[in-house]
Amino acid sequence: MNKKTAFKKIFTLLLLASFLPFTGKSQIADSSRRLVKMERAANFRDIGGYMTATGKKVKWGEIYRSAEISRLTDQDLKTFKDRNIKQVFDFRGKEEAAAAADKLPEGTHYTLCSAGSNHLGKDAMPNLKDLNKLPNFLIDFYGNVDSLAIRYKPLFQAMLTSADKEAILYHCTGGRDRTGIATALILYSLGVPQKTIEEDYIASNYYLKNSNKAMFSKMGTLSDEQIEAISTALELKPVYLQTTFKALEKRYGSIDQFFKDGLGINEQARKELVDKYTE
Repeated sequence: MNKKTAFKKIFTLLLLASFLPFTGKSQIADSSRRLVKMERAANFRDIGGYMTATGKKVKWGEIYRSAEISRLTDQDLKTFKDRNIKQVFDFRGKEEAAAAADKLPEGTHYTLCSAGSNHLGKDAMPNLKDLNKLPNFLIDFYGNVDSLAIRYKPLFQAMLTSADKEAILYHCTGGRDRTGIATALILYSLGVPQKTIEEDYIASNYYLKNSNKAMFSKMGTLSDEQIEAISTALELKPVYLQTTFKALEKRYGSIDQFFKDGLGINEQARKELVDKYTE
């Protein structure tokens, strides 16, 4: 395998992968309601149902997360419309998005929030021979919060202003890293405990399992040993999300200050979010 091919494969794996056994057990328990069954989209799920620290519950059917949605079937599009999803936020880079444009029902409002994502290139990834460097690469990725405010601000502002009963969807390519951070911030803003937030985050290891099996099977030049090593190296762990939160605290002084200064969500707006998306 030449160097260029190796970089391309490992980059694809980072974006799409986690073929792993480590999951948030309580998050998986309600998967029959949480997971939206789509024919050509992975990790498509409702983030409702989580209990907050004050005893409220995040509303079902209001906010969804997903991996890329460029290949939706007619049935998928019907499911999409039935969920009343009216706005989509795409965290992929401009080249990523152009290479696999979202396939959406007519009338869906689309916003590309690519800030920071355009710097995720295959040349920045470790070689397949250097898998031991992948965990450090992920720590560095999650610790770089330079672009989080501009990337996620449009989503939070839309949450404030969206019409009642009109749902929002956000995604990246694999629906695990950039999408995982977005979900963590949303759940934090609604008062969901950190442990629950982390369980939702690592649950992508479970929900992406089948799609990654299919992906790996198409990469015939990868041995079973390589697949096992890559899977282990790319496993989502709470420490990655914790790294993002610590970096935001260091940069802004607190997570609440990041919401105010970075996302335009002050105390009053935060209360509006809680009132709108919990019950």
